[in-house]
Amino acid sequence: MKWALSDQKKLSTKQGFTVVELLIVIAVISILAVLTIIAYGSIQTKARDTIVKNAAKQLGVELQRFAADTGKTPVQTGGGWGGLGTGFVSSQIVDSNYPLAIETVLVNGGYLPSGFTAGLPKNTKYNSSAYTLMLYACGAKYVIYFSLEAPTPDDTINFNNATTQCGNTAVTNYNMQGAYIFS
Repeated sequence: MKWALSDQKKLSTKQGFTVVELLIVIAVISILAVLTIIAYGSIQTKARDTIVKNAAKQLGVELQRFAADTGKTPVQTGGGWGGLGTGFVSSQIVDSNYPLAIETVLVNGGYLPSGFTAGLPKNTKYNSSAYTLMLYACGAKYVIYFSLEAPTPDDTINFNNATTQCGNTAVTNYNMQGAYIFS
């Protein structure tokens, strides 16, 4: 049986991808991988910021509970400002005329878990001091400032309101971008 010339061409033609097609597929996959990595980084940043915001709220609520239970409130020491950050606490609660760190008092009283501030994410990109939370007296109230990696417009509004009401512009030295005021 004889093969026709057109049948031989069909048999000798291989099926597969060309180099150009393979390069296009690799480029598309690479672009998708980069977009996924960028989105994942953004999600991680938002998650860390949410943890910090929730910790600031929890600290405020627990300070209010402590004050309601004991009648004791934070006092300002050392230059009229206080910080609650990486183990460093300037604001103190006076207990029997002996000042104790706020975190220590709240942990010892069962209001906060041990290592509360140590477990918070540190904003080392924008905050060289690595303070995550700072506590300031604000008349009969107090304000908790917090450091964020990606503050939202609401965070900026809350921060500006707190600094306007309380006059604690020193927190900008520590790159705080959010704030909650508590009574």
